[in-house]
Parts: sequence; structure tokens; C-alpha cells
Amino acid sequence: MNNWWKGFFVLRPSSVFILFFGILTGFIGYEYSHISKNPSEENKIIWYYFGSTAITLGSIKWIDSIVSKEIDAITDTNSEKRIKEIDAKAETDLDNRIEEKMNQFESDYSQELKDLEKDIYKLEITREQRDEIIRKFESIRKPRKKYEARRKVNKEIASWLNYDDNKKKLLEVAMNSVSNSTCQIDEECKDKLNKNINECIIWLRYSVEDGQARKFQPERYASAMIKVSPGTYEAYKIALNAIKETLENQQETKELYKQTSTVKIMIQYLIDQIQELSEKKINSLP
Repeated sequence: MNNWWKGFFVLRPSSVFILFFGILTGFIGYEYSHISKNPSEENKIIWYYFGSTAITLGSIKWIDSIVSKEIDAITDTNSEKRIKEIDAKAETDLDNRIEEKMNQFESDYSQELKDLEKDIYKLEITREQRDEIIRKFESIRKPRKKYEARRKVNKEIASWLNYDDNKKKLLEVAMNSVSNSTCQIDEECKDKLNKNINECIIWLRYSVEDGQARKFQPERYASAMIKVSPGTYEAYKIALNAIKETLENQQETKELYKQTSTVKIMIQYLIDQIQELSEKKINSLP
């Protein structure tokens, strides 16, 4: 209710033009009523049809255009908000499911792990050997900490990928690598490839954050291959590998990259999916 009440008083262009239209209509009516008392019927018709009607229809069309744009803008904003809400809920659900699995694992194997640790100390081995086994054992014993550490790193990389400047930087590196390669692609294909790689970067961000690959949508991530040329797989591979190498070597992300294999796995997954799609398209050609 509060949001509706606030929205009622928001000053938008359509509100201004509707007010203007009301004043204009009143002015036309006023002027028409003050025409000479005995105007000819011909003058009345001219004034009525070519004056008030033309202005009224023009104003309505103008208002309709403004209102339509505002509705589109509000719809886009609401859609974007809804997508963010869905993503946030999906992330929370994923965290809850993982937490549940972790707790179940610890509950199921806690006693076995304690018994195993006791058996290690009973072994007739040197202290150095025992310490090495215990060290490895402790690493296996704490999957939660390992998972949480990896998830934290994944979130940091995803956060970096979420910044527009960083996405533009990766896209530029990717497309420059394609341009400097031996791949021969026309402008139409290059334009679609540019859009596809941009979508792939967005896909990478969400997949790294989730720790698992999101659905691969060919029309979204490989439309240059589907609509223009099935043989553009090499260009995709060059572009995606350029992104991987940038994340691996640049100062801002290389330390994070070393701590997780998720980025490498996700990019390779994209390359494999696009290669498989390319092979299917080529084999289906007459």
C-alpha cells in the first residue's frame, strides 16, 4: 500500500502531458465558444475537424507513446528485480541443501573417523610416517572446511565477474584474440559472436558462484554457429581460452584462480558443449 501511495505522486512525463492535454482541450473549447455569434457552417466544420480533432488525436498519440515507454521501463525494472530475487532464492536453496548434506555426512561417518584415527596410532610405524598419515587424514576429515574455503573463493571470483568494467575487459580480450587469429569470420558472424561471448561471461559468473554448470542454451551462447556458420567453433574456443588465460594470469584474479579449479572446469564445459553442437551442425549438413 505504501509503495502504491508513493507511486501515485511520482512525477512522470506522461503525467505532465496528460495535464497539458487537459489544459489544451479546455482552451480549444473556450476559443470555439467565443467564435463570432454567426459564423458560417463551413468555418465551424474547418475549425472543428482540422483544429480540435487534429490536435486531440495528436496529443493522444503523443501521450500513448510516452505511457508505453514508461510501462516498458517499469516492466524491465520489475523483471530484473524478479530475476535477482529468483537468483537469491536459488542460491539460498543451494546453500541449504549443501549444508544438509554436510551435516548428514558428518553424522554418518563421525564414529568411523574416530575409530580410524585410533587405529592409526596403533600402527607400528615411525613417527614421521604417522604424522604424514594423520595430516592426510585430517584433510579428509574436514570436507566442510575445504568446501567452504572453495565456495568463498568461487564467490569472490563471481563477484569480480559481476562488475561491468571487468566483463567488458574480458570481452575485449576475447574478441581481440579472435581478430588476431587465423579464423575467417564475416561482420555478421563477428557481431553475433561478440554477443554470445558476452552471454558466456554472464553464464560463467553464475556457474562459478553456484559451483556447478548452469543450463547450456545454444541459441543464447552459440547463435553465430546456429544462424551463420557451423564452422565457427574454433573462434569460440579461442575467445573462451583467452578469458581463462586472463583470469589465470592477471594480477587481480590469479591468486583466486590458483585456489579453485571451478573456473577452468566451467570454461572447458562451455568449450565442449559448443564443440559438440558444432559437430552436430556440420554432420547434419547435406
